[in-house]
Amino acid sequence: MQDELNGIYQTASRLLAEHLALWAESLHAGHHDDGQALAVLQALLAVRDALAPLRDDEDAGHD
Repeated sequence: MQDELNGIYQTASRLLAEHLALWAESLHAGHHDDGQALAVLQALLAVRDALAPLRDDEDAGHD
């Protein structure tokens, strides 16, 4: 079970990084749909925040 939780957290971290990169590209290109981008950002952060206390201590610093 712990491996699955850690895997979900790592996936959420990867998706968060990808989302931020895509949002930055979008801003650079002049597209501004910040409402949707912020909603996705908040959702991904909520998933990570919810899983953070459940992670193994040894994995907590490796995002």
